Amino acid sequence: MFGSSASDLRPEQRRSPRFPFDSLVRVTASRLGEEAQVWGRSTDLCREGIGVTVTGELTPEELVAMQIPLPSTKPMNVRASVRYCNQAHCGFEFVDVHNHQHDAIEAACEKLSKASGHE
Repeated sequence: MFGSSASDLRPEQRRSPRFPFDSLVRVTASRLGEEAQVWGRSTDLCREGIGVTVTGELTPEELVAMQIPLPSTKPMNVRASVRYCNQAHCGFEFVDVHNHQHDAIEAACEKLSKASGHE
């Protein structure tokens, strides 16, 4: 990957603010025709992605399916790309997001923003 990775960016350089978000997340990667499922605990959420400490190994640029229980909604299934992994902590960027998923993520970020005092 060329240029700076997401982990190299300072918070003021990010596309959107991150909000603390603690939840159990299921990550499923398809490898050689087999599904590899790992669990993780989210650390933060933003409009473009999520930070998660995972129990298994993932590779940057790998496409995964995620199940994320957003605040005030049922668990949402979304596709994401692994942007970076630093030991067990990985950053994911949402991809192929449908309008209803975008709206749910946006609403969750608004709720988390208010809860963390970042209105």
